[in-house]
Amino acid sequence: LDAGASAFFAPGLLDEATVTALVDALGPQKVNLIGIPGSLPLETMQRLGVARVSYGPWSQNVALTAYADLVESALDGGGVPDGTRKLN
Repeated sequence: LDAGASAFFAPGLLDEATVTALVDALGPQKVNLIGIPGSLPLETMQRLGVARVSYGPWSQNVALTAYADLVESALDGGGVPDGTRKLN
């Protein structure tokens, strides 16, 4: 930040104490995190002063998980899983 960066990206599975320490050290709206399984809820990150949350490859993983579920269902003699939404 001293060299001119507008924010600090801290990837990884961080607990509330670590995020709080980062925000306290760097300032509110200066810490960017990645959303991964087991991450703090977005509401908690916002309350702690996190600037931004990105999901990296996880959005693709969510889509591919849904596709794998369809393939598994089809191979088992089923079809499109219940609860599948039409989005287009």
